Amino acid sequence: MGNKAVTYVNGKLKKAGDTDTVDLDGNVNLGNANSDDIVFSGEVDSNIIPNQDNVFDLGSSSKKWAEVHCDDLYAYSNITFADNAGTFPTNTVGFYWDLNNDEARIYAVQPSSDAIDFVFKLSDNTHSQDRYIFWIDDYRGSSYDRYPLALRGDGVFFNMVHSSEGVPNFTTAKARIDSSGRLALRTSSDPGTLNDNAHIYSKNISGHAEMFVRDSQGNVTQISPHNEEGEWEYFSRNVNTGKVVRINMEKMIRKLEQLTGESFIEEWYE
Repeated sequence: MGNKAVTYVNGKLKKAGDTDTVDLDGNVNLGNANSDDIVFSGEVDSNIIPNQDNVFDLGSSSKKWAEVHCDDLYAYSNITFADNAGTFPTNTVGFYWDLNNDEARIYAVQPSSDAIDFVFKLSDNTHSQDRYIFWIDDYRGSSYDRYPLALRGDGVFFNMVHSSEGVPNFTTAKARIDSSGRLALRTSSDPGTLNDNAHIYSKNISGHAEMFVRDSQGNVTQISPHNEEGEWEYFSRNVNTGKVVRINMEKMIRKLEQLTGESFIEEWYE
């Protein structure tokens, strides 16, 4: 405590000449049993650093701190959310974001024994603007960023490129499922062979998107049967025989109608 005398005045330990400061040098023990209470009325004006790494705890399973307020939180091991009371459903304990009267949560809950729900939850008044975004931030620059999946009020979007910080360009989605469950595929090229897999995909034919299927042998068939004139046609490419077949079915049926005098094509409008 230096070379100043110590006084005990009105229940306070003070150094002579000082009003509110006491220096305690060397090791200091406060209390000698867990029944002793140590009360801080003032504020801590320094770092609190343990003497050894990864040895001491802050609180315990039976005596928890109510709230921890901090800016950055660094965890060098697991962050555990626990509910082992044995009752169901379990508590919805997890990560929580409070954002201008809206909220976002990620948590796991057991609705019953041996069942787990992993929940991503957004809560606000206008759900059409909410988005779940999976973002791969490439250190080479935003032009390399990819968004493999995004969900928002009007649908599900797959494999997009960058628009702005953390926001995908939804118009570049390679595939999307709208809110009515309809699947849309962006035009691409014929896929490569993938054993035990067949493909369904979209290709640009004369400026229009058309649907194709490809089996695991590489045989390709167009399933949106219209040519550039809007006529019904059949197209197929067989890699085993080498044959590529393209038949104007509408023209063939009309010729058949001429030969038989019967009508096979009936135009129908919704």
